[in-house]
Amino acid sequence: MVEHRYGGLWTEIKTEAVEYYLKCFTAALSKVPSFRLWYIDAFAGTGTRTADRETGGLLDGKPIEIVTETLDGSAKRALNVVPPLHRAGLRTMRRAREP
Repeated sequence: MVEHRYGGLWTEIKTEAVEYYLKCFTAALSKVPSFRLWYIDAFAGTGTRTADRETGGLLDGKPIEIVTETLDGSAKRALNVVPPLHRAGLRTMRRAREP
């Protein structure tokens, strides 16, 4: 698996907001039988990102250490939402190749 390191706390806030919105949105719209739920993400990437998080400290009574985590991105969270989406369109940007 390719490791992707980008973003920060704001990225987690955004992905949690997207997930919460999708859960509410799909729950509400799943009650309309003729409605089809689509999710489109033009910058889906791999679906995960790697982040370092500091744990411990004076208030925890433990030594400070850095923990590396693999976190789900917006696309992966969207694909796991319940009730599920009917379709998903996921794209990603490709880096230009060097000549």
